[in-house]
Amino acid sequence: MKELIYLSLEYNPNMTGTLPDFFSDLSYLRLIALSNNNFAGEIPKSWSSMNNLNYLFLDDNKLSGNVDVLQNMKNLTNLYLQGNSFTGTIDDSFFSKLTNLVHLDLSNNTFDGTLPGHFFNFPELEVLDLSLNRLKGQLPGDFMSPIKSKLKHLALHTNNLTGPIPSTISLSNLTHLDLSSNSLSGNLPSILGNMTKLDYLFLSRNNFTVEQVPYWLNNLTLQELSLKGLNLSGRIPDWIGNLTSLVFLDLGENAFTGELPSSLGQLTKLWILILNDNKLNGTLPSTMAQLRNLEVLLIDDNDLRGNTTEMCNRFDKINYFVADCAANPSEGSPEIQCDCCTLCCKDENVTCNDEEWLGSHESMWENGYSRWSWRFESGSVSPLLGDR
Repeated sequence: MKELIYLSLEYNPNMTGTLPDFFSDLSYLRLIALSNNNFAGEIPKSWSSMNNLNYLFLDDNKLSGNVDVLQNMKNLTNLYLQGNSFTGTIDDSFFSKLTNLVHLDLSNNTFDGTLPGHFFNFPELEVLDLSLNRLKGQLPGDFMSPIKSKLKHLALHTNNLTGPIPSTISLSNLTHLDLSSNSLSGNLPSILGNMTKLDYLFLSRNNFTVEQVPYWLNNLTLQELSLKGLNLSGRIPDWIGNLTSLVFLDLGENAFTGELPSSLGQLTKLWILILNDNKLNGTLPSTMAQLRNLEVLLIDDNDLRGNTTEMCNRFDKINYFVADCAANPSEGSPEIQCDCCTLCCKDENVTCNDEEWLGSHESMWENGYSRWSWRFESGSVSPLLGDR
């Protein structure tokens, strides 16, 4: 037993109690995997002697307290603490000695403090997820343009971060950037358009001063883009149809006006299209019928008109299709004629379709930090259910 190298006891809801002290006696341990159990309490102080540990999976338990006991585990490469109730202040000394980290996931806890710059200097770090915590302050611009960075996945959503996105940000290997649901302000720097490996960009629900969809998005081959709730105005640009790799596009909760561009029909890989809660008007473009993969389509709370006969004419139905297709008493007919909508709203009903429709942000280590599904309040949509 004392020569044990790998200890894997994850995904067992009947595994309860506190984390065992005696694990520290297993000096050869390189991996401890206790994910998705029901352990509670704090990480034992005796674990501080486990200096040979490379992989520690404590995610999705009921653990609490601080994580100081891990501060000197310099051989850790993969550390997963997400989905617990850990506390403590993240500052310039936090995990500063763990320079061999490849994956660091502290999401969905109650850490406070600021985003330390030293994480961006960790030479092997590929995944940094600090989302769903209580971080505040500004992004460390002086550290976000390292000469050599392997960082691919940066998730900071649902914190209290303020200030601008640094105009010097340069993370050339980044594929996933999620800064949504903070209080960031200022412009959206065009330098983001130079990060050409990005395929996931969520900037929604911040306080940016941008007024229109930034043209530099044209430089990227995004698969997912969320600009929800940024008070964007004007027309949705025709060039949006150039983003043909998109499977998820959320432009909801803005102030877009005018007609929908016919170029939307070029986005034939789309699974999710969210355009509700804008000021769009005119007739639905016939090219929308070309979006045969759609599983979620929200066009309600606009002034759009037309019928969806061609869109409804497919071998299966759109799982979640919401439009202003309820009869308006003052006009005698609905704005949208729709036989396959799953929910019909009318303008005066402000509570119709009051679901968040945020989609899930989370990417899990179990899936290699790639997209598994989109979860909404009404259910899930997964591209792995089968090809269209």
